[in-house]
Amino acid sequence: MRFLGLISTFAAIIFISSCYPGLKEGVRYKDSSNGTDVKIMPYDTAPSLNTFNFILSHKGRDVSGLLIIEVSESNNKRVVMTSYFGMTILDFELSEGGRFKLNYSIEQLNRKRILYLFKRDFETLFNPYNIKGVKFLFSSDTRIDALATGRGITALTMKFNNFRDGFPSQIIMDHPALKLSLKLDKNNLTDEPV
Repeated sequence: MRFLGLISTFAAIIFISSCYPGLKEGVRYKDSSNGTDVKIMPYDTAPSLNTFNFILSHKGRDVSGLLIIEVSESNNKRVVMTSYFGMTILDFELSEGGRFKLNYSIEQLNRKRILYLFKRDFETLFNPYNIKGVKFLFSSDTRIDALATGRGITALTMKFNNFRDGFPSQIIMDHPALKLSLKLDKNNLTDEPV
């Protein structure tokens, strides 16, 4: 009887893990038409400033505000999350070499594991080809509709919606096991194109 219970538990684990996250089809790392990486966001081309409305949700509680992404001439990316009233929630920089510099964080987010999660999520967004084990769901040769990476508690699924000029104007980063998600909606506060 114990052996039967063990077998059925093992079969259930295999079944559940085979269903997660549904991104088996369309997995590839290069665009087959021209051999170059397909970009999710237009940040590697020139210095820019992009703004998004964000909703950070954790176990049914939401925080909303503005997320600002500034790309310098040396391609360093600064990510700032602020409330709509101007209070800074999180401010960090990612350099080309993978260096993470924390400029400011509210006390609730200033934990090593939480900051690492933000670092990894935004590194995946900016350059998913540098992250090991990323699976992509392509709808065409030039458009990625979703990606997934990791396993277990830190597993990440990103969905891309409402494409304009080839880039998504809505991004949803979801950690199902942590019941944590970050929804980004591109707004028009900057004069630069999407």
